[in-house]
Amino acid sequence: MTTNVLQVIGSAILLMNHGRSGNVLINTLIGFAASGALLNMVRYFRFFPKSYLLILTLRYALPKSLRFIMCATVIYLAYAVLGMALFGEGTGAFSDLGQSIQTLFSIVNGDNITAYFQAMTKASNTFVSRCYVISFIFLCMWVALNILLGVVIEGYNQAVERVKDISEGISDGEQPERGELPGGSLRERRVAREPHGGVAGRYASI
Repeated sequence: MTTNVLQVIGSAILLMNHGRSGNVLINTLIGFAASGALLNMVRYFRFFPKSYLLILTLRYALPKSLRFIMCATVIYLAYAVLGMALFGEGTGAFSDLGQSIQTLFSIVNGDNITAYFQAMTKASNTFVSRCYVISFIFLCMWVALNILLGVVIEGYNQAVERVKDISEGISDGEQPERGELPGGSLRERRVAREPHGGVAGRYASI
């Protein structure tokens, strides 16, 4: 629906513009509409559960990941402000908040760490710059990224269990609707197949 609206708006602006190209708004709308139309094709993979594993992983991991990223962003901004205060007057890498954020992103990716070290050392002193960079790398690369990786792995494991549930339901002749599990979860179906309703039923029958 959103992609269709963007296509209509972009086409209408293009017609009113008499076909002239170079309009940033038109290119942006049509670009997002085309990308959304392609991404919309991903939903057809739900008919092939094993191919749908990536989307299921994102579905389970994304909410927890977003909550974690919101918390990590506050720490990231705190380091950006601190870097601007400590090194902003002596180096252009921390001259303003935007440049400070960009510099920290480069440090996380391992780009030009030695050059940034030298620039920060000239702006302040060696001890302060080393403590700043080492503590930032420790929090972002060793702690934050590993926690985020654990969240994604947990979502992947949930997605694998979901695929097993769907595959077993299809093998039983059931068809999933709108991504819902056919016949309940795997555990529910196993319990239902056991005589007297599973373990609890066996104890009750005794």
